[in-house]
Amino acid sequence: MGDKAKTRSLSTINQDNHEVTAASMKGKKRRKSIRESDNKVKLMLILFTFVGYVAAFLFLYNKIDSGVGALAVIPVLVVAWLYGAISGGSVAVLMFFLNIFLRDYLGQEWTNEIKTAGILGMCATMSIGIIVGRMSDLSMRVRKELFQRQQVEEELANHRHHLEELVEERTVNLQREISVRRKAEEKNRQQNEHMNTVINSLSHPFYVIDANDYTIKIANSAARQRGMSEASTCHSLTHRQDKPCESVEHPCPLARVS
Repeated sequence: MGDKAKTRSLSTINQDNHEVTAASMKGKKRRKSIRESDNKVKLMLILFTFVGYVAAFLFLYNKIDSGVGALAVIPVLVVAWLYGAISGGSVAVLMFFLNIFLRDYLGQEWTNEIKTAGILGMCATMSIGIIVGRMSDLSMRVRKELFQRQQVEEELANHRHHLEELVEERTVNLQREISVRRKAEEKNRQQNEHMNTVINSLSHPFYVIDANDYTIKIANSAARQRGMSEASTCHSLTHRQDKPCESVEHPCPLARVS
């Protein structure tokens, strides 16, 4: 019964481990799918921002002249917030050269303006991108730490739940084993009581002898009234001898039977 319970417990542990592993793999695939989806959304947002900036530059340049270049801060802010300080600073440099290309495309003179306001604007935009990107990096780090802590807490909760189930199942098995053992002991006690009742109901002496050492193991009340007890030997009670019967007149029946 105990070996079967241990086998069931080991089987349950293995099954639970497989379930935990499967749940962990499923969670990793789900998180990977979420990350891929987020990256697609981010890239689409950046692409939309750049296209919008180019369209606004081409449409508004003749109206507000070089002031339209200030809109370059919008793509820088978007990239910096989504991908951090390094990406934000890099996009600020990219926007500087994009502005040159757009001015050249519109046939505008850009050399003198770029040497003065353009470089200063790039430095200012780069600073903004780095600051916003740094804030985004710190924010993402905090979110990552919180997410990792949440993952650890969920895994601990899952393991604790499975451990509680194992303990509960083991407790049930032990209670079942104890119940079966108590029933077996009770049945054995009842059988012994029944046998003692039958033996003691006999009016003549009745006793059971151990053939190995000739001691009396069981004696009924009639035998005990004549001095027999479980601590005595058959040859000391019947022939008053300290050793088994070996004479021709009184041969030992146990020796003859064996």
